[in-house]
Parts: sequence; C-alpha cells; structure tokens
Amino acid sequence: GGDAGTIRIRGNTTIGNNEPLVLIDGVESSINAIDPESIESISVLKDAASSAIYGNRAANGVILITTKRAESGKAFVTYNSFVAKGEPTKVPQYVGAVDFMKYISIAKRAVGMTPEYSEEYIKEYEAGVARNDPNYPDVDWFKATATNDGLMTNHFITVSQGTERLRSLTQAGYISQNGITENTNYKRYTLRSNNDYQVLPKLGVTSDISLGYTDRKEPTKLGNGFNFVGRIPANQAAYLADGRYGPGWQGINPVAYYKDGGIITNVAPSAILNMTATFKPVEDLELQGQYALNYWENHNTNWNKLVQLYLNDGTPDPQTQSKSTLTESTNRYMRNMLVGRATYRWSFFKVHNFKLMGGYQQETFWNKWHSGSREVFPFPDYPVLNAGGNENQKSNGSAAEYALQAFFGRFNYDFKSKYLIEANLRYDGSSRFAEGYRWGLFPSVSAGWRLSEESFWDDFRNT
Repeated sequence: GGDAGTIRIRGNTTIGNNEPLVLIDGVESSINAIDPESIESISVLKDAASSAIYGNRAANGVILITTKRAESGKAFVTYNSFVAKGEPTKVPQYVGAVDFMKYISIAKRAVGMTPEYSEEYIKEYEAGVARNDPNYPDVDWFKATATNDGLMTNHFITVSQGTERLRSLTQAGYISQNGITENTNYKRYTLRSNNDYQVLPKLGVTSDISLGYTDRKEPTKLGNGFNFVGRIPANQAAYLADGRYGPGWQGINPVAYYKDGGIITNVAPSAILNMTATFKPVEDLELQGQYALNYWENHNTNWNKLVQLYLNDGTPDPQTQSKSTLTESTNRYMRNMLVGRATYRWSFFKVHNFKLMGGYQQETFWNKWHSGSREVFPFPDYPVLNAGGNENQKSNGSAAEYALQAFFGRFNYDFKSKYLIEANLRYDGSSRFAEGYRWGLFPSVSAGWRLSEESFWDDFRNT
C-alpha cells in the first residue's frame, strides 16, 4: 500500500543511497512497483560472493524477483480481493483541559511562580466542559486529527492460457488506501502481460509489458501538524464557538491544517517493456539476448494554502501563515538496457558437471526535470500557477544522463551435486567517473558442501 517499504540488506553503509539493487525479471526497478500477486519467487543476495556478478551497483545487496508466467495446457481466471482497516496503535492517553490547568498550576507553585490559572477559573472551566460549552474547549488533539477511516481495498485479477506454442498471462490490480488523517489517500493501478512464444523448436521469445500508475495525496502540513498533536494543551481551541478555526498553539492548528491547509499530490505513471530471445543451436549451448526499456515520470504538486486562524476573542491570529504558495514539478526518466549472454554446460562420466556463462551488458539512462512556483493566490480554490502573483515567481530545470557497460562471466563446477565451486567475474564501466577511473573489476569465488548428499546423512533423512 501507500506505506511502501524500506529494505536494508547490509544495513546503512553510506550517507548516500543504501537501497539494494532490485531486479524484476532482470530489469532494474523498485520492489514497491510490483503487486505481490505477480511474484513467483524472490531471492536475496547479501554476501559479496553471490552479488559480485552484478558489479558496483550490488554494494547494498541484490533482490532478484521473478514474475509468474503461464503454463502449457492450462487456462484459468482468478480474482482476489480484500478489505482492511488501518487503526493507530499505542496511542498515548493525553490529559484533559482541566487536569492540564491543575497540574501546570501545581508545577508553578512548586517553583515559586504565580499560577497561570486561578482556582476559581479552573472550577468555572470544569463546569463549562461538563455542559459542552464551546467557549471552554477540551480537545483530544489526536482524536480531532485522526478522523479518516484508514480503509484499504484491493482487487486483483489474473487471466492465463497456454499452448505448446504460445503462453500468455495477464494481470490487473487496483489498490486504494486511506490514511487516518483527512485528505490522505494512496491509489495504485497495475497491468502486466507476460507472453512466451515458441517460434521454432530451438528459438523461444518472451515479451513482457508492465504498466503502473500511482496517485498519492496528503496534507501539505502533515508533518508540521503531527509534531504538535502531542504538544498542544487540551484547553486550546480547534474551533471557536462560531465554527471558525481556533488558534491551536503558536499559530499551528493541526485540525485546520489537515482539512484546509493544502494538499501535496504525486502522480507517477510508469511502463516497462522487456523482451528476451533464447536460441539453443545444440543441446548444451544456450544463446540469449535481452532488451528492456523502462520509462517513468513523477508529477508533484505542493499546494501550501493559507488557512486563517482566530484567537479566542474572535480576532485574527497574527501568527497565521501569511500567504499561499504553489510549487509544481515534473521529473521524467528513461533507462535502456541491452544484454547478451551465452551459457554452455557439459559433464564427464555423469559426475563432473561444468557450466560456463559469459555476457555483455550496456545501459543508458537520462533524466529531465523542471519546476515552477508562485506565491499569493487571490482565489484560494483555484491552485493554478498562472493564478498566483508575479512577484517571487521561480522556475528551475535540469537534465542528466549516464551510460554503463559491463563484461561478466561465471564458472560452476560440481561433483555428484555434493561439492560445489563457483567463480564470478564482472568488469564494470561507468561514464559517471573520469577517464582512467571508469572501470572496476569485481571477482568472487565460493565453495559449498551439501551434507545432505553424503551417505552418512541417509539415517537422518526420514527423522
């Protein structure tokens, strides 16, 4: 859902990016971009020996995800759905307005200060709270702000059919998740189509298309308001008796912020095209070529709306935000990947098994972005850049691109599937480094011993 996830395989090893490399069917992506219903298997590579084949981008570990595919001779349609409700846990119990005034008065007397609230006023206030007089507020600020239902709905459909020559699996998913505060929502739409074609007896082709669209919104002042929810005394008004927004605390009223203080929206469409051709000229030799195009965008709107607060006497709060501001930005990204690899297997006497793989990979990446902002909007219900004032308007933009190249290889040997040896080598080059420093070598060697294949293990197999 909208909570997303942060994964650390090797912990925090740098002040920069600590995210692992995530490959979905061999294409770099985000683990939050795929629906769990589409996942066939997940492998996590933590140690250097297993991840060295992926080069310098594997410094934080690697997550390999393969998606589900259709099977020959099977056709089916499945539909899954669920409804869930999110609720806060471990909510502190805040003191009410009357108790707050009593305790703060006791504290001030203890250090020789004059209490802010007299005994007569506290009794008067307590009577006002008892009769629900809005002029004597008793606000549980957490309950006042956690007014959304936290409802989450998910729908997912799979259509699969397969013959000997053609296998096709198509999946579509939708998820909607409300937060526990006003104007907080996340929606995600996904569409995936995995297709396998047996063009010739020795030639197979796969064509995968993945489309995604996310729409996220939250109050602009969500973080600022949340920081004050547990700090504002209960005798500070969220609303005045006439329905206008009260002063809150130090010019911050989380109730007003969440309902009318503006919204941040982020819309992110994406598309991945992944094509692979596999040719087996002889039984033990496999040649494979892969091309992938990954394109995605981020459209962000930050509408920081002025929301007028009022003091208890009905006059405007001088600490109220002075003006509305609007910032809009667009980011576009594209990654092209081309991979070629050859794999050869052979055996001697049915006990010595070898596998040799070698390949080449290249990637190009570019990013372009621009943003604009304006202040002072005379029409608060029309948050469009051209409707803002000309003074202090800003515009920015930039672009970046880089390229990667790599040669890689792997050698495997096993004896009776008991004793295993693997050696990896990758020679990585990146345009982001200066000439003379662009290439790096990443070798690894590992060995294994499968105790379960030893004869002395036979007595333990059925225990």
